[in-house]
Amino acid sequence: MSLIDSHMLTAVRMACAAYYTPTSSDDLRDYLTKNGLTGIVQAHSAGNGASCQLVEFDDMDAVAIRGTEPNDISDLRHDADVWPTSVDSPFDAPGKVHRGFYEYAYRIYTYPLNSAGLTVEDLAHKAEKPVIITGHSLGAAAAVHIAAWAGEILQRRGKPLPSLYMVGCPNVANAEYCEYVNSRVAKAFSIVNHRDPVTLAPMLFSTIWP
Repeated sequence: MSLIDSHMLTAVRMACAAYYTPTSSDDLRDYLTKNGLTGIVQAHSAGNGASCQLVEFDDMDAVAIRGTEPNDISDLRHDADVWPTSVDSPFDAPGKVHRGFYEYAYRIYTYPLNSAGLTVEDLAHKAEKPVIITGHSLGAAAAVHIAAWAGEILQRRGKPLPSLYMVGCPNVANAEYCEYVNSRVAKAFSIVNHRDPVTLAPMLFSTIWP
């Protein structure tokens, strides 16, 4: 695993930008530009209890997922729902996962992000550029699942597997599921503050690397 790559800075900036709630695509574009990110906003949404941004850059498509908002009861409920569960949708997968993170990820993956009904799943079906999936905290946990699901589709299309960037990611699943994720992504990077307790919880699950 490489320590850094050409897309890491963009991925980290996008993970931070996912916390911004834009009033329009133009507003999000201007916000991203002010933060050193020049791209075409494909879709964004803060609806359905989940927030996600899809942005097209010259050399890649980026999916950025917002992490926990302390004042959002739905986010806190997802964080707290640590019950181990199996994954059978959108694809059957081995192992057990944190139920709250899985449900949050699935909601984002299938939720229409613009008036045309574009979803993250649709992006995987049509993407021609490399795809990166990124997020912070709860968003990073969701990114783990979404990267694997997008990887399933991209692999079937004969396209490059997505790259996964996790910023302050909590424990998402057991080792068996983590192996499945690793087989569906081109590379995975985890950026962690060693004093961040979020990255150690919940203790009953492994990290992304078994």
